[in-house]
Amino acid sequence: MPTAEGRLADRLNYLFEHMHPPGKPYTNAYVAEQVRISEQYLSMLRRGRRSKPDLDLLKRLSRFFGVPDGFLSGTMSEEAVAKTEEEIAVLAAMRDARVRAIALRAVGLPPAVQDSLTEIIVQFRQQMGLPADPAADPREPS
Repeated sequence: MPTAEGRLADRLNYLFEHMHPPGKPYTNAYVAEQVRISEQYLSMLRRGRRSKPDLDLLKRLSRFFGVPDGFLSGTMSEEAVAKTEEEIAVLAAMRDARVRAIALRAVGLPPAVQDSLTEIIVQFRQQMGLPADPAADPREPS
């Protein structure tokens, strides 16, 4: 089981990897400036070399990345963390213009048609040797 520091580093790195504008990942320098901490301290948090940042800093980081405060502080249930990570994965996927175009074209179609489209996509994924669920595939771009 990871330590609290390890979980914080993992979750912080997860946010850096997935919660950024299209094609432009955030740098430590940018985030540190936005949340008013030193770049060095942020780097140490990301590497798990510093532990127990104050709650105010965790709240500022959470607000910057647009996640619930408990995601970084470790006060969320594992179920709530999993739901947050699922929502982040959807947002990350929507950065891809082609994915957005497919999703937007499905808006307004009857549920049965949307289900059929989902099945077609699953079949294509299987033909390409990809899992039906993209979240299960580490090769999927973020």
